[in-house]
Amino acid sequence: MVKVFGLSIGLVLVFIMVITRNFTIIEILKIGGMVGSFIGILLLFSIGVVMGNKVHYSYIITEEGIIQGMGEAEKKRNRAIIGLSMLSGSIRSTGAALLAASRETISLSWDEVKKINRDEKRNFIKLMDGWHTIMLLYCKPENYREVEKILEKYVSKI
Repeated sequence: MVKVFGLSIGLVLVFIMVITRNFTIIEILKIGGMVGSFIGILLLFSIGVVMGNKVHYSYIITEEGIIQGMGEAEKKRNRAIIGLSMLSGSIRSTGAALLAASRETISLSWDEVKKINRDEKRNFIKLMDGWHTIMLLYCKPENYREVEKILEKYVSKI
């Protein structure tokens, strides 16, 4: 993404240099900065509008394991992104969208969990397999302790 972003701005600047031939390097850098800032602001705005700065998850904790599912709005957004990427003809973006859709629902058995890391300040719990995080549980402040106790009960059986 960064390469494409930098390349597109660089091509615009080279085009301006070739066409006009009377710009100084400082002026071209100013134009590049303005174009880059505009694209960056546009990118942040679009992320804020599309994502809404939040992702909804639901969890089902059973004796066999835990299931994490994305919210309906996120699933609809993934389907829309798959459609748009297919229409654009980009195999890479279609693959990325399909990969995101494949991770909408994740199940995990308790025998996969070897360690629990807690972050009470940010209200999430990391389920780890010993060396890396396999699932993050995002809790509400009011149910953090309850979820923590349930997890300790199931993980301690291992």
